[in-house]
Amino acid sequence: MRALLLALTTCSCLAPSASADPSYIDNLVFTDRSPGSPRANSFEATLRLDANDASFAGAAGWGGGFNTWQKQFDHTKTLGAERSYAGLVFLGDSVTQGWGAVGGRQVNSIGANSWKSSEHNFGKYGALNFGIAGDQTQNLIYRIENGTLDGLDPGLIVLMIGTNNLFAPTGNPGFPAADYVGPAHTAEEVADGVLATVQAIRQHAPNANILALSTLRGLNNADPDRVAANAANALVKQAFDLDTNPQLHYLDYAGLFRNANGTINANMNSDGVHFTAAGYETWDDAIQPFVNQYATPVADAFFPNVAPRGVASWTNSVDGSFGHYAFGAIDGDLTTMNHGDFNGSSGGNAAAPDVFTLELDKTYNLANVEIVNRGVLDGGSAVSDARLSGTVLEVIGANGTDVLFTTTLADDSTQLGETLAFNNGGAGFAGAKFIRLTANNFLHIRELRANVAAVPEPASAISLGAAIVGLGFFVRTETKSLLSH
Repeated sequence: MRALLLALTTCSCLAPSASADPSYIDNLVFTDRSPGSPRANSFEATLRLDANDASFAGAAGWGGGFNTWQKQFDHTKTLGAERSYAGLVFLGDSVTQGWGAVGGRQVNSIGANSWKSSEHNFGKYGALNFGIAGDQTQNLIYRIENGTLDGLDPGLIVLMIGTNNLFAPTGNPGFPAADYVGPAHTAEEVADGVLATVQAIRQHAPNANILALSTLRGLNNADPDRVAANAANALVKQAFDLDTNPQLHYLDYAGLFRNANGTINANMNSDGVHFTAAGYETWDDAIQPFVNQYATPVADAFFPNVAPRGVASWTNSVDGSFGHYAFGAIDGDLTTMNHGDFNGSSGGNAAAPDVFTLELDKTYNLANVEIVNRGVLDGGSAVSDARLSGTVLEVIGANGTDVLFTTTLADDSTQLGETLAFNNGGAGFAGAKFIRLTANNFLHIRELRANVAAVPEPASAISLGAAIVGLGFFVRTETKSLLSH
């Protein structure tokens, strides 16, 4: 499959006599390290066996109707085809996906505000977020070999993959045993998979610079997952050190998310794998020199009319952003207001309504509005605790009083994470300035989304992007719209 034998040794997956070579990684060949095991090889392209299973959607944060791995994969390919100008592409698993609903992705997010911050602004590169939660190296290789990078010619591809290869869950419905046959991959196998992923990228995007990032896992230095991740990282780094191709770059940045004693810095990395909003800022800062040097900027014509901040507020909320993230997904064709749950007065004062009001930065024509009910039961004792039935939706004009549209929500009392969509009979909502939700007792909402049909300046079809951090609401627009997706 590849041209140079990757020797098996107890301390290294690299041939001990190897020397510097501009094609070293390109020429590696990988062998099955566990003959007779039913576990998928980390370096062989593998379609997830649960590709059409929607039961993982809530845990994975897959929204906008793209509620299976296959739908997310197909959607990334659609985005790549429609945004072939992208000069920066991120490939990975849930950590990469956590950048959020940026570049058209319809997923929940934590890092979107950092992505779009003035300090980083990956949007100016037309950046694409191709992380899919749960992916192991072989799943990502499958995606690459089946169209993820087709038609793209980015200046930089950022790769972070491998942490799920160190994960061998048992009895977790989100990770069927058929996909994750144990035990977890070894450090050598993880390194094989990461390097094979680099090979696949090279084959499908030969002009791109590749920045491979270290695999993160483990709560402290003694954690077996940390030990294995460190060993895998050392092998991958060794291969990059031996490869003199100037397009290949490796960054071990795991230490940035840890305290001096090796424990994780909970402000940035609460579980040893996934980042907080502050963690994404740190990730941004770490890769920014590579982005500045290698990512290809997109012509300004793609990004006219960048909108300033707006405001989101709520009343009678006892516990606010209860238990989850109040960080927003921004710059998507389908805007996501918040990731996780806004739970209003759950367990608090149910005597008065909860009111959530989103004020856009200026007047827009909305094609549709969508609300997603709670997709999880945190803080709730029953499914009924996640309902939106009886909540009043209002779309309000520029003067704050003219009601352009109103309806009382009714959802399926047995379904979590259900999407309720409204387009005013196909006419949309012209001149919208506010979106308001008023609950009879307390408001439980997972996401609030909207599509922009048009704005006065420039007069073109665009997409609204929005994010909430605390009470801050960020809006960004693009010329390209995917209102049909």
